[in-house]
Parts: sequence; structure tokens; C-alpha cells
Amino acid sequence: MSLGWSYSTDRLDRKKYLGFSITGAPIPQDIRSIIFTAGYTTKDRTQHSGLGLFIVKQIVNRHGGQLDMVEPEDYPGVQFVIFIPWNN
Repeated sequence: MSLGWSYSTDRLDRKKYLGFSITGAPIPQDIRSIIFTAGYTTKDRTQHSGLGLFIVKQIVNRHGGQLDMVEPEDYPGVQFVIFIPWNN
């Protein structure tokens, strides 16, 4: 897993975005539509609640941002990318 960040400006809507990405292991295609659901986990339920991605998505949405899952061409896993509008 790797963590990175970037800064970019979207010229179409004249907003600035701060982007973060976390690259991790591949996620099977059949569960990708439900991984942001509250309570969903692939891990041991005695140790994990399945709320992590759900909570992150809720926080990002409340700030007018966007959480995306993408498949990088140069990596066999997925990236979770957070875009948060940043107005001066």
C-alpha cells in the first residue's frame, strides 16, 4: 500500500482540488459496487466494523468532494482518490 497526494486546478469550473490517493490490493469486480456501504467488510467482524470507507465517503460528500476508486494502468490494484474543492 502506498499513500500520495497531489494538487491540481480544474479549469472548467475554476475550482482548486486537493487530491489524495491510497493504492492497495486488487478488489474483486463483484464487490466494488458495495464497498462503500455501511457495515460491509471482507475482514474479521470481531476486529473490523466495515465503516471505514463509508465514513470517509460521507465526510468527503459533506465537504462537496468526491471519492473515486480507479484502476491505475501501471499498478495491478486500485486507488482511492479523494478530491476536495478548495476555494480561496
